[in-house]
Amino acid sequence: MFKIEASDPLGGVLSYQWYKGTPPDTSTPVGINDPNLTIAVNVAGDFGNYYCAVSNGEATVDSEVAELFEKATMGYWPLDGNANDLSGNGLHGTLVNSPDTITGKVATALDFHDPNEYATLPAFDRPDFFTISAWVKTNAGGLRHIYTWGNDTGEELTAALFRINDGVLEYGEWDGGTYANLTAGSGLNDGQWHHVAVTFNSTAVELFIDGLSANSGTVDTLFSVASGVSLGNLAETDGFINSIQGALDDVKLINYPMTAKEIADIYVAVEGSVCLGNPQYDYNQNCIVDMADFAMFAAQWLSCNIYPDCVPFE
Repeated sequence: MFKIEASDPLGGVLSYQWYKGTPPDTSTPVGINDPNLTIAVNVAGDFGNYYCAVSNGEATVDSEVAELFEKATMGYWPLDGNANDLSGNGLHGTLVNSPDTITGKVATALDFHDPNEYATLPAFDRPDFFTISAWVKTNAGGLRHIYTWGNDTGEELTAALFRINDGVLEYGEWDGGTYANLTAGSGLNDGQWHHVAVTFNSTAVELFIDGLSANSGTVDTLFSVASGVSLGNLAETDGFINSIQGALDDVKLINYPMTAKEIADIYVAVEGSVCLGNPQYDYNQNCIVDMADFAMFAAQWLSCNIYPDCVPFE
């Protein structure tokens, strides 16, 4: 519940009008003439900013903006033989050209190995805040789309793209003339399973590979309104364009930018652990300093490379 406290020093009667949005936007009035606003949140559309316009009949003053937000899964596609959404939001997908069901990282997965295999999802706009998480396996070069929003209702296709580009993870936005993106890593088209994720917070973007942050930066907001959404293909196009040509498993769309720990936990839940960085003296690079590292150190004990005491000058 939101509550506004206001008074008129002249003793006038105050009226209250709540709006969803930020001043001066009055396109979405909500509530009644009441200093309290109660919202029973049951859909993601209720999330957002709210403010109250208070009037004494002579003048109107806007309150500070308050945000209503609840962490939630917007879409969850396990891809266990179909593209059904298990989030409860009904974003069930349609498989195009019958991809194979294979053993995945989490139960089974869908193998979109043919170029014309992918899944379409119901259209919904790209959120202002989100996380996409997915397991992916491909050995294809070029542009390989994982999850995309698209709009082809104008003269040029516009899109928001989460994909692998010649083995490099990428999130980008295209407005038909300008493309802004962030990239990370390499070699993701090695034919092995990798966990990939992107977090988006207005313009702040962070990319994750196999449980760890791989790069962060800003990407200009060039896209928002979608007429199509796709798993494994460039959305809202006639037929396939740069489809994944590989396997996808356990794809999730979350309505907020997850923390690094939350994303690491997704990876650890499947792989068991993740190395957060090799400690000093970890000579064999197994993320533990132990007797094996000591043995490697001891093998070089008293090694000398001083001229002329130990070695000739060459």
